[in-house]
Amino acid sequence: MGKRISLDDSGAALVELAFALPLLVLLIVGTADFGLLMNNSTVLEASVRSGAEMVIATPSTSTFPASLLPSGATWNATTATSCWCPNGTSVACPTPGSSSPCSQTLGNITDIRVIQRVSVSATENTSPMIPWSSITSAFPTSLVPNALVRTD
Repeated sequence: MGKRISLDDSGAALVELAFALPLLVLLIVGTADFGLLMNNSTVLEASVRSGAEMVIATPSTSTFPASLLPSGATWNATTATSCWCPNGTSVACPTPGSSSPCSQTLGNITDIRVIQRVSVSATENTSPMIPWSSITSAFPTSLVPNALVRTD
């Protein structure tokens, strides 16, 4: 009086798909999420580098073109100028027309090396496409690239 088990396997592929599909979707979404994060990071780094070069060309931190940054990103730029004598000692930068503070004066103020540094950083908040708690803890919450440009 036992029941006979059917040898029909017409629904086996559907059962296998039901087990494999969530893992496949998770793998695809995770790969896309990682790719978007790397793309955003690369774009933000290139924007910061270009902005730092533009600020050094026009010495004002207010000239950073915000259009270079992705939407939602904020930036910060600082400039610093230092002066050096030919022998390598650091001196206060003189005003134009004043005498050289270096003991090895070569005739005019042009014997002083003036070094200008511009540091630019930007911040962009990030979030994963699917905010699962175990994945979100490993995902960076913000991207903060820095660029330092120096002229002699």
